[in-house]
Amino acid sequence: MLFATSCVAYLGWLFYGQTIPYSSQPDAAIPNIIVGGNSSLAVEQDEPVQICGITALLGDYEKTAKEPVEPLDPSFPLFLITDQEHLLRPNSTSAWTRVRLDATLWQEDCAKPEFVGAKNNPCDEPFLFNLAKFYKMQFYRVPELSSCSVIVWLDATLQIKAEFMEAMANRAERGQNFVVYVQDGPRKSWANGEVKGEVGRSKYGKYGGKQPGSFGPPQHVEKQYERYLEEGYRDKWFEDAAWLDDYKGVGNDLKYGLYMTCMVMFDLRKEETKQFLDCWWKETIVGSTQDQVSFPYCAWKLNTRIHALPDKEAPTRWDPTNREADSNPYFRKLEHGL
Repeated sequence: MLFATSCVAYLGWLFYGQTIPYSSQPDAAIPNIIVGGNSSLAVEQDEPVQICGITALLGDYEKTAKEPVEPLDPSFPLFLITDQEHLLRPNSTSAWTRVRLDATLWQEDCAKPEFVGAKNNPCDEPFLFNLAKFYKMQFYRVPELSSCSVIVWLDATLQIKAEFMEAMANRAERGQNFVVYVQDGPRKSWANGEVKGEVGRSKYGKYGGKQPGSFGPPQHVEKQYERYLEEGYRDKWFEDAAWLDDYKGVGNDLKYGLYMTCMVMFDLRKEETKQFLDCWWKETIVGSTQDQVSFPYCAWKLNTRIHALPDKEAPTRWDPTNREADSNPYFRKLEHGL
């Protein structure tokens, strides 16, 4: 069985081997956007933005690579991680470079003292959902992406629009990082942006062990959250922060604090980014695969300023459960299994 990442649920995984040419212009250079150094939000070094997208398709839960709605202009590298042979075949019409999963990439993590015997040690618990998290949270260790300085993680059900990658590159140019939508939708537990609501919901479904196999054993997310509380975490820890108004976006006063991690933009030129990704990956191994719970925890632990969408630049609200509205300016969220 295969699955792919989703805003509130699924995520894909892959094995890495060879990179397969993917477009009619496989040798096209990664577009560069030069970053200024005078803004208070500027990156630590004056480096060009080399932005790439990454998604993952593992098993047969998702059937196809989701090609952009329209051709990207300018073109940007997109990487598809998969273990599926039919998806690894060369495809000159696809926007995606295909990469085979490489199980050696996380072997060093399995032997780290803090991970030996941990709940989701990837060598002891190699279920698909667990392995997928490595590529979502440790993509900077994937050789094919070594030239990318800004990475956009995309769920395998997302179909990006023509302006998406350029818009994300421009955001990185202006110093934005950790760009992600707040959790929106009809559930009452999402209305106030509180992690504890997502913890309660996680007792069921795949995190509760109700979908064994690809999603692994029960994750006991509530125990993970109890540990967070013991460490001092609290929802809305940022409410008195001087920076909040610059990061919470538009109409997110209550929702800021819980995020849809199906799309996140990360700037690897900033020291804070790898620290955050390492925290996120660690929490998957020692805590649970519920990354919507560990993402806000790592933001608290590292005092990370999450740039929330919608914002003034893209103010349209988006309900991920409404497949017909097509209201998101950056991408479409498709059904699973396509």
